[in-house]
Amino acid sequence: MSLTPKGKGSAIARRGKASSKSEAAAASDAKETGIQLYLPAALPNNRPVGQDDFTVSQIVSISGNRPIGTSTLHISETYGIVGNRPVESSDFEVVATMGRRPIGSSAIQISEMFSMSGARPIAMSTLHIDEVYSTMGGNRPIASNDIDDSSNLMGFLD
Repeated sequence: MSLTPKGKGSAIARRGKASSKSEAAAASDAKETGIQLYLPAALPNNRPVGQDDFTVSQIVSISGNRPIGTSTLHISETYGIVGNRPVESSDFEVVATMGRRPIGSSAIQISEMFSMSGARPIAMSTLHIDEVYSTMGGNRPIASNDIDDSSNLMGFLD
């Protein structure tokens, strides 16, 4: 089916062979005035890649040829589970791993561990706990409503 602007001819939808030469002529007229297909010049590997000053150091053939650009990134190792992904070197200090995930060092002080839904640390704090609300197997702390400096805080409330 060809599309033409209003008043510029009629569109002809055909199934099978044309029954006369006049229908074929009308179809060719419709092609000249209908929607035109634009085909740009050929692109490298049929991809919209323009010219650039990007310098390629090597090519990786994982799900197609992918260029690897040169950079100042310092790679310490590669993580080979999903497609040799680079691991950047950093000052991050790893003290342990949980499975394959790193656990970084921290200055947090841990008072106990909560292990209902995985090992989760509970940090030490000065929060005064009035009571503990227990439901569905978990203990949730309820903090005190006593405020040390209530007069200054009330100035912010309308």
